[in-house]
Formats: sequence, structure tokens, C-alpha cells
Amino acid sequence: MLRSAASLGGIVSIPFVSETVAAKSDETETKYGYEINDNGDLVYNGPKDSEHIEEAVEGMNEAKDEGKIEFAVEDERVVTKSTSDVKIAENCPGEDDYWNSFDGFEGVRHYCLWDDCTTREIIDKMLAGAGASQIAAIITGVHGAIPAAAAAEIAAVLLAAGWQILDNNNNGEGVEFNILLPMWLTTDPWDIEPQ
Repeated sequence: MLRSAASLGGIVSIPFVSETVAAKSDETETKYGYEINDNGDLVYNGPKDSEHIEEAVEGMNEAKDEGKIEFAVEDERVVTKSTSDVKIAENCPGEDDYWNSFDGFEGVRHYCLWDDCTTREIIDKMLAGAGASQIAAIITGVHGAIPAAAAAEIAAVLLAAGWQILDNNNNGEGVEFNILLPMWLTTDPWDIEPQ
């Protein structure tokens, strides 16, 4: 069980997380290796060589401990739910939004729109040496309700890709990021472009 503080680490590959059975007493099956334990914390049961994913889980648990989000199981997925009002910067170009769509046999594609302020906040955190925990906390804070697997994978991909990819695609209006889960089913699992 992963619940201790994770240290910042190097870039690692991002493997797909397999399906698992939750450890909760109701034996709820969840997808992508994520569960909610008896304390209400998010638990990751995928490959333990996924350091960025483990750090992202820690960030989401810290946000839960601070009362910003909580976790629930919906449609066999652990999702985050916002418990506080997100402060949205006024007059910030672009928009913040999240949605997903079923891509047939390939999986589920998750779309995130981040306005200029959110994009710059993520870039600033990455430049300051933030880990996946801080990036995942920003993502869940902005979007409120997002599958935990998507938030963790997005944070890991951003750290592996580097802050420059966000900066190069932010034209002052923010960016659109999308990722296909499970990622191993395609050679092009994620994409980022200007809004």
C-alpha cells in the first residue's frame, strides 16, 4: 500500500496499469489498478516502477487530507470529486474543462483544457522541480471530478515530456491535452495542442 511521502525522482517510462480488485470490504472491482482504502485514501496497485504515478497518488491523497477532494467509485473507476470551490482567475484567456469519450476497442480518451493561468501554474511548478504529486493536485483541483487514473497518468506524462511541451503549445489561450487509457494499445497515446 502506498501512503507515505514520495521523493522527487528521475524520469521513468509510463506503463499501463492493469485491472485489479479493490481491497475494500465490498470487493468493488476497479479499473487501472486504483482503489479506495478503508481510510478513504487512494491506493495504487500497479507496477511499482512507476514512480511518477506513485507520486501523483500521494498528491491526490494530500489534496484529500486538506479537504479539497474526495474519492468515489463510479463505473468501475476511482474518480475524484471536488469538495471545495475552485478559485478561477478572472480574465484568464482560455478555459478549464474535462471530458472523456469511449474510443471503441482502443479505450477511453480523456481531454483536459487548461486556460493560460492553469498552464502557466503547471509550468512554474515544473520549473521549480515539482513532482507528479503537485502536478496531479493542480489537475484534480482544477477539474474537480476526473478519474484518478487519468490525473495520475497525465501528471506522469507531463513530467516525462518536460515543461517545454506545455510552453511551446500555450499561445496565451491555454492548451488542450488528451490521453488514451490504456496507453499500451496505441503508438500515439497522448497529444497536446493550443486551445
